[in-house]
Amino acid sequence: MKSNIKIIFMGTPEFSVPSLEAVTKNFEVVSVYSQPPKNSGRGLKKRISPIHSFAEKNNLCVKTPLNFSNPNTVNEIINQKADFIVVVAYGIILPPSVLNSPKYLCLNGHASDLPRWRGAAPIQRAIEAGDKTTAVSAMIMEETLDTGPVIIKKKIVINDNETSNTLHDTMSEEMPKVLIDAINLVHNKKHNPIKQDTNGVLYAKKISSSENESTQKFLFKTNDNHFIETVSMVEGNRHTICLSSQVGCNVDCTFCATGKMGIIRNLNSGEIVDQLNLIKKNVLNPITNVVFMGMGEPFLNYKNTIEAANLLHHPKGINLGAKRITISTAGIVPKIEQYAKELHPFKLAISLNGTSHEQRLKIMPITKAFSFKNLLKVAKNYAYNSRNKLTFEYVLLKDINDDIKDAKKLISLLERINCKLNIIPYNEIGGHFERPSDKKIEKFIKVLKNVCFPVTVRWSKGTDIDAGCGQLVTSIEA
Repeated sequence: MKSNIKIIFMGTPEFSVPSLEAVTKNFEVVSVYSQPPKNSGRGLKKRISPIHSFAEKNNLCVKTPLNFSNPNTVNEIINQKADFIVVVAYGIILPPSVLNSPKYLCLNGHASDLPRWRGAAPIQRAIEAGDKTTAVSAMIMEETLDTGPVIIKKKIVINDNETSNTLHDTMSEEMPKVLIDAINLVHNKKHNPIKQDTNGVLYAKKISSSENESTQKFLFKTNDNHFIETVSMVEGNRHTICLSSQVGCNVDCTFCATGKMGIIRNLNSGEIVDQLNLIKKNVLNPITNVVFMGMGEPFLNYKNTIEAANLLHHPKGINLGAKRITISTAGIVPKIEQYAKELHPFKLAISLNGTSHEQRLKIMPITKAFSFKNLLKVAKNYAYNSRNKLTFEYVLLKDINDDIKDAKKLISLLERINCKLNIIPYNEIGGHFERPSDKKIEKFIKVLKNVCFPVTVRWSKGTDIDAGCGQLVTSIEA
């Protein structure tokens, strides 16, 4: 029989759906909170979360605040007079005013054997560490990250052939039982919460998964407590890893999120390669391609970038084919010259993004140091002497470089260079730049239809989790 205990449920990904379904069957759900709809796909349409979708299908009241900084949002929760708030993988920080609002407590379902693997991505971290067991835990939620007393938890055995995906599904199905038991124990005043032992604390790093594509964004922590992001993109038999080469970036392209961080330091070659090694442990698909297009400017960390590429290519290393490795640069002219002279076998991509010096300077300040004219000169020289076809990348920005005249100018600039052109519709990062309309993009591409060099359009993967081209920037949330 359904209880009249009033629940506010907060969650976002597919992992949380069985828990919401169980809570709905057993208690009165007064509202459901989930992260706001996000842009995704080629047309960048708004997509709602799995929890949002389930709630709508079951006629539950859905709220999608961006955060809880607005007092009206907090008051709305308080006025619902809930007995419990149940949180499972919500992804938004809750202030004390929300945590203290229910009659009994705020209950958090966490996918780890607390205190081991506090934080995000605990399932992946348990697999990566070779843990033999884990648990689903129900704890009293506190202000600090996953530190609250544990009411109840259920141990789960990790089999030798377990993957993060299979363990994810098992824990998603086991979590509802733990939450239901915890709610009933607290309501009946039979619970005996156990304080977490701080001696066993381990923190998990964040991994974001696109809900609409086979794309995952990994957040890695360096030994000196800095954070970098790496993206895994799977499409058919192709699995591409987008590696970071620096913590931050000082090139300061005005349309790129990473540039807003500034530069903190270079990554060494081991830290670059380790990104790939860690992803191999979390994603089953064999890695087929690597692009140095993550955080940082690879050619401002030239030595370590080349060392990392050589390790990836070496037969006794990762053993990737040289043509499956692409290094991208914003246009560091002296390093492009050095790269050409050293005859490296890896592919090269240059971010062009403009059709004149003045136009490019507005969005890429580095053009002041390395002129548009000199950039094209060294690019032509590289293309002439290399066995690989040079790639020019061109980010399409609304009313900046998306005019038909720009498309025609591109043809005259590139038609005598052994190259291909990669058009990248802009991925919005909350600044003053905008993506052109689909109609404008189509018109631009149509002008390039019959040119003598290959033209491709990169509809970026993982834009709903800020994993698309130009969207990588580290921001840590509890």
